[in-house]
Amino acid sequence: MGATFHSGCTERETRELPRAVAGSTSATQELDYCDVKPIFVDKCVRCHGGELVHGEPFRLETYDSLYRRRESIQRSVSRRTMPDPNFLELTPPVEPLTEQEFEDVLSWLSEGALQGECD
Repeated sequence: MGATFHSGCTERETRELPRAVAGSTSATQELDYCDVKPIFVDKCVRCHGGELVHGEPFRLETYDSLYRRRESIQRSVSRRTMPDPNFLELTPPVEPLTEQEFEDVLSWLSEGALQGECD
């Protein structure tokens, strides 16, 4: 079991908390897929998952699919072109990345898109 923090959570449990609860990422903590997966599920998989019916060119449902597209994803996210709420009129609309999500995705990608140990 990992170290226990002042909140009473283990290191792994703290990493699984939303960033607003767990606090922002420190410069020494490397992010892995388990940390960013909820962002991709909430903001990307709605169009880039399952059947590709909205004209999207690829799926982003798994670590492998994200890893293969990591350079393209990094360009799109850093340019803030994805997710694009203006591309499709979805109900409910796709929300843009929060500043923390933006930072976490770019950090994860720049750190080598580590896989981690989650489903």
